[in-house]
Amino acid sequence: MNRRRGAAALFGAAMLLAARPAAAGLLDDLVKGYQTAANSWLATLVPMAERTFGILAGLEIAVGALMWVVNRKTIDEMFLGFIRKILVLGLFYAFLSQFPLWVPRIVQGFQSAGQAASQTQELSPSGVIQVGIDISTRLLKASSLIGLLLPAVGMFLAPVVVLIVMIAFICIAAQLVMTLVESYLVVTGGVVFLGFAAFRGSAPIADKYIVYAVQVGVKLFLLYLMVSTGLAMTARWAQDMETQFAIFGGNLKPLFDLLAGSVVFALLVWKIPTQVSHFLTQSVHLHLREALAD
Repeated sequence: MNRRRGAAALFGAAMLLAARPAAAGLLDDLVKGYQTAANSWLATLVPMAERTFGILAGLEIAVGALMWVVNRKTIDEMFLGFIRKILVLGLFYAFLSQFPLWVPRIVQGFQSAGQAASQTQELSPSGVIQVGIDISTRLLKASSLIGLLLPAVGMFLAPVVVLIVMIAFICIAAQLVMTLVESYLVVTGGVVFLGFAAFRGSAPIADKYIVYAVQVGVKLFLLYLMVSTGLAMTARWAQDMETQFAIFGGNLKPLFDLLAGSVVFALLVWKIPTQVSHFLTQSVHLHLREALAD
């Protein structure tokens, strides 16, 4: 029976090792696919945003002129109001036409700050999955090597712990994938929303988009800090687990420690960056509508 359990554990480790090359590149290819597609969207979406801006700018000038007449403005007041509106619309259009020079820099700046603080230039989702596979493989190998010393319940518990650990690391990698893809959508596809800045009725859309770009940047910054720090700690978890298994074969504490650490790590990554980025930007407004109003 113990031989069968040991063989099953070794088989599980072999399966994890065999799956590593495929898992190591799949998520990275997914992220790079969205990044490549996002780069190709910009050339198409910028002219569309400019046309939307032009239509709404004409509507804004017409509405402004109507309000001047209704409010019985003098000729001088109308002229000054017209000049002011043209200047504001010109400033908004400059932001739109020079979109690649500032909105992408917001997200990229936060990302670069996270990389510099964590001293991690390349934090990939597939790398996170590979760490989970390495830890799971070590756990299965350790449990198979001390199969005679480990209680029967431990032999059945080890595969369950491996499954939960892998799910935790998959969740961490998924959060990283979603945030990276979200950043690509913000820095390219979001240019369409800037076209709505030309009219007071739709200006809040552009306002919220810019704030959302900052929110995604903050989230990516915090995610780099948390994931890189957590991955550095998981290496020690695996070593401690192997050492404790080797010394105390009948002790199940290493299994539960590894289980708790992986689950809590995943919860931290899912909760903190999203919560903090939302908290920091929820009350931020650029007041584009007020800038257009008379």
